[in-house]
Amino acid sequence: MPGSIKFFTFALTALFAVPSHGWADTCDFGEPHPGAPKELEQYDFIIGNYTVKIRVWTGEGWSEQFQKARWIGRYILQGRAVMEEWFPFDPEDKPDTPGGVNIRMYDPEEGLWKLMWMHTENLVPTELRSQIKDDGNMYLWRVYPTPDDRKIYFESYDADNWARFDYFKDESGENWIPKYKFEAHRIPCE
Repeated sequence: MPGSIKFFTFALTALFAVPSHGWADTCDFGEPHPGAPKELEQYDFIIGNYTVKIRVWTGEGWSEQFQKARWIGRYILQGRAVMEEWFPFDPEDKPDTPGGVNIRMYDPEEGLWKLMWMHTENLVPTELRSQIKDDGNMYLWRVYPTPDDRKIYFESYDADNWARFDYFKDESGENWIPKYKFEAHRIPCE
């Protein structure tokens, strides 16, 4: 846990270093720092303002109905880290929606991303890791407070569209079953 506390303290410092522009009223999402690890570009696809459609697996495919959410990613700490704000309901539709924030920093020594997640409803820091696997997709997993039994990965389709997939183990604990698909579509800057 000492590393978690150190990272969490750093992540909070990063949050307070970000200028407050409102939840999405800017198209300035920052730029990568020239001295940042080249791996910083691995998360380029989440930089920007995205409307998200959360779909549920029906057993035969992804649901037609969806919940509308919002994801806003930007470079912080002079382009040395990535931060995103997550709202499970779009604040344009539901202004008092709770939200969360993720700080992502690449660790060149370990060859993976270290993340810290905090949500406005429970205020419990969650430590995560992320890494591109052999299939070319970015995978995400929790390490603190307890590792979870989920498989989460991202697929990037083009500069304006990507998706996150959440899988859970079936009752036998043997097979991965899809549960959620988060379809992200860039909101153009005005």
